[in-house]
Amino acid sequence: MKRGSRKGPGSGAGGSEPARAGDPEGARTGQAGLRGSVGIRRLTEADAPEIARIFNYYVRKSFAAFPDREAGMPFILQVFEQARNYGTYAVELDGTVIGFGMVRPLYPFPNLGAVGEVSYFICPEFTGRGLGGRLVGILEGRARELGMTSLVARVSSRNRRSIRFHRKNGFSLCGRIRGVGEKFGKPFDVVILQKPLYG
Repeated sequence: MKRGSRKGPGSGAGGSEPARAGDPEGARTGQAGLRGSVGIRRLTEADAPEIARIFNYYVRKSFAAFPDREAGMPFILQVFEQARNYGTYAVELDGTVIGFGMVRPLYPFPNLGAVGEVSYFICPEFTGRGLGGRLVGILEGRARELGMTSLVARVSSRNRRSIRFHRKNGFSLCGRIRGVGEKFGKPFDVVILQKPLYG
């Protein structure tokens, strides 16, 4: 959702647990502070309405999503299609989708496939419960399977919570693109954070 035909939703998740590698796809476990069974599974096209609902909340309410206009279904499906062969996941609570995340190459060229980009969004009422950290861990595990050596996240400079979240989960600041855009009448930069997966 940010650059020409290689659009990405940005990184908006917050969380309180350190990331854990591995892919417990289909596993259902209890999560601190949540009543019910939490599961993480692969996204499907049938999840597009729930993805749109979650993403568009952040479009309307915060800097976690960069756009200032709600995304329509064709746009959501385009983003899903770009990432589906790499790693797309839904977070469920008792069968209801409460978050999603994805990893894909930062650039769409085979010789530049070592760096992946991650994006994730959790429903606001479920942030701060460790779900973001768990999702990052799953995306890291998938990135390693794909042969990626590092991950990047692009975050609005006004989304301080997300910047703190990424630093807590092993990302460090590696760049800043100034004056990228404006939202809610306020200008913002894009902060680029990177995490090595080996070493």
